[in-house]
Amino acid sequence: MHEGVRRTRRPATFFNLQFSDGDCRLLCFDRNTCKPYQVVKTASSARGIRRLQAESAALLYLESVAPQLQVPRQVSWQSQLPEACLVETAVPGVPLGTHFRGGGIAALRPFLPTVCLWLDRFQALTRPATAESVVALFFQWRETNHAGLNNIPPLLPLLQCLESMTAHLQGGAVMVHGDFWSGNLLLQDEQLGVIDWNGLRLGTRWEDLLTFLLCALPAAPEPRLRAFQQCFFEDVEIACRLRNSAALGGAAAGELRFAFYFFLARRLFWEQGLDLQNRDSGEREQSLRQWTPLLSWIEDRQFPEPF
Repeated sequence: MHEGVRRTRRPATFFNLQFSDGDCRLLCFDRNTCKPYQVVKTASSARGIRRLQAESAALLYLESVAPQLQVPRQVSWQSQLPEACLVETAVPGVPLGTHFRGGGIAALRPFLPTVCLWLDRFQALTRPATAESVVALFFQWRETNHAGLNNIPPLLPLLQCLESMTAHLQGGAVMVHGDFWSGNLLLQDEQLGVIDWNGLRLGTRWEDLLTFLLCALPAAPEPRLRAFQQCFFEDVEIACRLRNSAALGGAAAGELRFAFYFFLARRLFWEQGLDLQNRDSGEREQSLRQWTPLLSWIEDRQFPEPF
């Protein structure tokens, strides 16, 4: 048992999660209240240690706004090879996905106001210290990940299209969670908490919301394509919400379209395990089977205007 847990001298019950790459999660529950109070994360793989390092840095960055955002606080961090250990406070609540599992976009619709309110608060409280344009961010991302991106052939036409969109865009980047899917969102008493912060970075102002929507789509390729079309090209409520956000933020013409396609490129790159996430060959192949029909559909239509 980790020393940080032992020192609390709190009567506790522990739930251990072991992953194939050697990473481990230990959830610590108070025996009196049956509520979680700490999470211990350990990693022994190089990539797992980098994930914990990233999350430790993110929690320190968010420490001053943790109460307003309902996010974990770092309790302790140790990095003594060949293992690293991060202890953080637990966030109360039930994963948001349990409220609409299998229901798709229609089932998550009632939660959109809560999610958007949290994202507005998050972006207001975490303004970057120095301004960076989304265009500079795109070219930096592409240059840094040049080799990996070239190994995803279905993505190359989208990258060429993104380059063609950049000429007159001046929008600024914001901080994003980076993996804002329903499993990382915890709901309690209509309050939203957010966990797993190893993906904190700069992005576009709509990236986290787009992640939330995309991850609610079906997994099977044919139903996924139809749901993708409905959600991002036909849904009036979602379109109004995103376009109102763009107007209120003073977004230039074309900025929302660029943000949408940049999001798709980054998300596929992430799902291929080319960032900090572990993906075996089977998972990568499954991801490409899901994404190829979507990418073919938008390419055949010359990357149409979403929303």
